[in-house]
Amino acid sequence: MNRELDFTRGESTILTLLRQREYRIVLACGLALAVLGIVTYGEGVDNWVQAARLFLTGDSMYVPQESPVNPYAQYYPYLPTFALLIAAFGRIFGTDGIVLYGFVKLLAITSFLASGYLVRQLVPQRPTIAHLAYYLFPLSITALLYRESSAVVVLFVLAGLWAADRDHYLLAGTFLALSTFKFLTIPLLGLVPLAAFRHRGVRGAVRSGVGILLGLAPTLGYYALFPDDFELLIAARGGLTHYATRYSGQVLLNPLNGVLDVHFYKLYIFVPLVALTCLVAAGLLLVDRLTLVDASLLIMTPMTFLAPAETRLFVFGTLGLVAFLRRDVPLAELWIALVFAGTAVKQLALTMKGSGLTTSIPYKLGVVVEFYWLDQLSLLVALGGILLLARYGDVAADRT
Repeated sequence: MNRELDFTRGESTILTLLRQREYRIVLACGLALAVLGIVTYGEGVDNWVQAARLFLTGDSMYVPQESPVNPYAQYYPYLPTFALLIAAFGRIFGTDGIVLYGFVKLLAITSFLASGYLVRQLVPQRPTIAHLAYYLFPLSITALLYRESSAVVVLFVLAGLWAADRDHYLLAGTFLALSTFKFLTIPLLGLVPLAAFRHRGVRGAVRSGVGILLGLAPTLGYYALFPDDFELLIAARGGLTHYATRYSGQVLLNPLNGVLDVHFYKLYIFVPLVALTCLVAAGLLLVDRLTLVDASLLIMTPMTFLAPAETRLFVFGTLGLVAFLRRDVPLAELWIALVFAGTAVKQLALTMKGSGLTTSIPYKLGVVVEFYWLDQLSLLVALGGILLLARYGDVAADRT
C-alpha cells in the first residue's frame, strides 16, 4: 500500500506531526523560505499601510494619495477588512513604518506556513508531497516575498475549504467571506451554501449563510458607518483602471488588443461569462458531479485568465494544485513539474527585469516577454490535464 496513505492514519494534530521525521523536514523547508520573506516586501504593501494610517488619522482610506514608491498605491481599491486589521494593530503598537510593514510581513509568513498545513489536510492521498509542493510552489514563494496580501487571501480560501471538508459550514462561510477583501474570490461565496445544502440540508445552508454574514460584518459595518466611502471605493476602482485594466497582461486576451474596446469587453463579455461559469459550477456541485474544490477551480478560471486586468494566478494555482494532488493518477509528478517550471521561469524573467538585466541579448530577442506568459500557459495546460483526469482518473472520496 502507498506509504503516504498509511502515513495519514495517525495524523490528527500538529504535535503528532512534529514527532514524524517527514513532517519536520517539510516544516524546516517552509521555515527556511519564511526567513527570506522577512527581508523582502512587495510594493503593494504600501496600499494597505497607507489605508490603515489614513483611517487612524480620521481620514477616508479611499482618498487618493501621492506615493513616490508605487503609482498603484495612490489608490486603495479594495474592501476595508485587511486595512482595518492593520489599523487595529497600529492603534496598539504604533504606526511607524517598520511596525506596520513588519506586521504585514508577519501575516504573510504565518499565512504561508499555515496554508501548507491546510493543503496537507486537504490532500490525504499524498500529504507530505502536497505539503512540500505548496512550500516550493513558485507562486507561493512569490506571494511570501512580494504579494503578502495574496498569501492571506489563499489562507482564508484554504481554511474555508478545510472547514467545509469537516462539515463546519459556519466557519467555512466565515473564512471564504474574509478572503474577499481583494474582490477576486467573491464568486466563490455562492458555492458554500450549495455544498452545505447538499450534505446537511437547509440547516447547513443557513449556517453557511450566517458564516458569510459574519465574515462580511467588518465590511458591512464599515460602510454603514462611512457610507460616502463606498462611492470613493468605486472612484478608486476607476482610478486603478488607468493602470491595471488591459489585455496585454493576459495571454489569452492579448490578441484582442486594438480590436475590442476593453470597457465593452469587461461589461458585456467578461461579466456574463463569469456569471455563466458560476451557474454551471453551482449546478454540477448540486448534482454531485464536482467537489467544492473543483467547482471553485472552475469559477476561478475566467476570474484568473479572462479578466481584463493584471493576472493574479495564486488562488487558481493553489486550487489547481490541491485538485490535482487529490487524484491518484500516473504521471502526477510530471504535471506538477510542468506548472513549477513555467511559474519559476516567469519569476526568473521578472527578476532579470528588476535587476537591470533587461538589456541582455535574450531580452532584446523578446525571450523574456515569452517567459512572462509561461506560468499562464503551464497552468492552463495543467487545467486541461485536471479536466481529463476528472473524467478518466479516480477522484478523491473527500466531499470538498
